[in-house]
Amino acid sequence: MKTQDLQQQIIDYLNELTKSISKTDAELNAYYEIVEIISEHYSKKYKIMACNKDKYVFAFSESQLLYKKYYGIDIYAPRIDVGVTPTVLMNGRKVPIGVLLTSRADGSNKSEWQEYLENFYDHSAVWDILKNMFGYDDSSNDNKNPVYILGIEIESSGSVKYLMGDFMNATILSKIGIVVSNDRAVEKVKMLTKYIAQIEENRKLNNKQASFFIHPKKAFTSDEILEILSANETIGLKQCT
Repeated sequence: MKTQDLQQQIIDYLNELTKSISKTDAELNAYYEIVEIISEHYSKKYKIMACNKDKYVFAFSESQLLYKKYYGIDIYAPRIDVGVTPTVLMNGRKVPIGVLLTSRADGSNKSEWQEYLENFYDHSAVWDILKNMFGYDDSSNDNKNPVYILGIEIESSGSVKYLMGDFMNATILSKIGIVVSNDRAVEKVKMLTKYIAQIEENRKLNNKQASFFIHPKKAFTSDEILEILSANETIGLKQCT
């Protein structure tokens, strides 16, 4: 399967899933609180609005995340192949909340903003469902200020060193970071996950360093990821009944 086709299939599944998940009042309130503080902070430059309550958690492709070109946000933000994230409307375009939190000019309210984000995750049904789908618990990643709830890198070619960069990229940017290997990259991804597991087993990394690597169970083949997503496509609908 071509990488772009796989990417689009994953995005389509995830958008159907996130739309179907019922949002609690506590989750929506936490979201609207974040929108309010972002709006206050960026009011001089941008018009910030909340997204539709059923569609504010959204799956993006990398081509849609051109922050500097569209929004003038001058930060280094590595693109990711698929990212699921809460969003706001900035001048009519959907922007990940995590990007706005990362790029704010005034860092004096950093701890307050992080508290709002953590409060959102404490009440997020999407976070609960996705972490159960992919075998995460709250201690799997201590990323307190993620850009994405779920970040996916899709591997089709490249050296093992290149793949390691994608492994770290997915994890550093996300609450849940996973790698999906298309047909040509399966063996390289298997080799790398074994290598990382061996490094951790030999205690060459401390706990904080190890948290920025992906454990072997977070790497999937294209068939495995599509099977997981198709099996859970209606989980949100089941949760609502």
